[in-house]
Amino acid sequence: MLFAMEAAAQTAAATFVRIAESSSADTTIRIIITLDAPAADANVSITPLRYNKRFACSFTLDDGLVSAARVAFPFFNGGKVAPSFKDQWGFDQGADGAAHPGLFYTDGCGNPRPFTAAVAVNAHSVRKDSTPDAGNLSWGQLERMTSAGWDVLNHSFTHATGKDVKAAEEVDSNTSAVQRHLHTSMRQFVIPGGKDDVLSLPLYTAAAFEQGLQVVHSSRYRDYWIEPATCKDWDHLLAGRYFLHSNMKKDVFQEIAQRLETGRYYWLNTFTHSVGNDNLWNISFRFNDFSAFFNRLAAAYGKDGADNMWFAPPEAVHAYESLRRAVKPDISYSDNKLLITFDTNSLPAVEQHRALTFRVQGSAAIAEVSAENCTIESYGGKEKIINITW
Repeated sequence: MLFAMEAAAQTAAATFVRIAESSSADTTIRIIITLDAPAADANVSITPLRYNKRFACSFTLDDGLVSAARVAFPFFNGGKVAPSFKDQWGFDQGADGAAHPGLFYTDGCGNPRPFTAAVAVNAHSVRKDSTPDAGNLSWGQLERMTSAGWDVLNHSFTHATGKDVKAAEEVDSNTSAVQRHLHTSMRQFVIPGGKDDVLSLPLYTAAAFEQGLQVVHSSRYRDYWIEPATCKDWDHLLAGRYFLHSNMKKDVFQEIAQRLETGRYYWLNTFTHSVGNDNLWNISFRFNDFSAFFNRLAAAYGKDGADNMWFAPPEAVHAYESLRRAVKPDISYSDNKLLITFDTNSLPAVEQHRALTFRVQGSAAIAEVSAENCTIESYGGKEKIINITW
């Protein structure tokens, strides 16, 4: 069977391989790995984090402020950031107006991947069209960002707080508006901060989970260093988050080093508000501080450093662990070939970020990979990994 499938599958001639789905009715993913020697001692596993990284890092910009699109997005992706400008409230949400090279890690096979983040939005404040002094994002800006792999998180419709908040209505209205404009379903909720937010926190948490969202984020929750493999309530996750801002005192880099020393796999969950030149409402990360922090992070743990960090939005990290837990692959061997199969029909309903990384341990190297019903994103590298999406 293995050799018959091999003949039918397309051969992976380059690092990136695109395999068309063979049939809409066929829900079984098949991955054929050809090694350069017999596969007798080969062992296949799903890596704890995507691209076989040692830790994941997420960064969310709350409140849908325009500096997310005009500064953070081009700074991470590579491009020209906005020059200094005053928004509708009189704050400078621009930056230095310069072209920046972007920040990258690799996919474990030598291919660069840009840092991608998330924005937590209140649809009531999202603009129909952008203007030069707009303080909030427009739907068009959000569409460009999500098309590039950024996520949108539910932050309530109006950012209401307090004991009288209509939490269920706030969550549902925001979900509906984002679905209508961006055609994407949000799976995570960010608790709005403000007056008496401690009173609205349990109301929002309950409403979000009741409506099927899987993660609720709040800086009032303790753990912003999350260990995915050991979390018991993964589909009702209370995620802490670390507030990155211009007045912070804590040394996050020391914490990263300490976590890496444990040999375990962690997810660092961070957020801020604006990243323009001004410290908007004194709850933001001025551009000089923002750029210095993330340049240092990339230099230490990105493509040109240890390259052991997966910098991805929260929904991508959560989806990966959900799939990693659910996929139970069948693995068969024949001479120098491995066949990995698993059925996607019984997996969690993940609409975005359907991806896994397999690692092949053993003395033989990977010669080529082909597949059915998935895309081989890349394969190889010193850790002998295979990155797939579907």
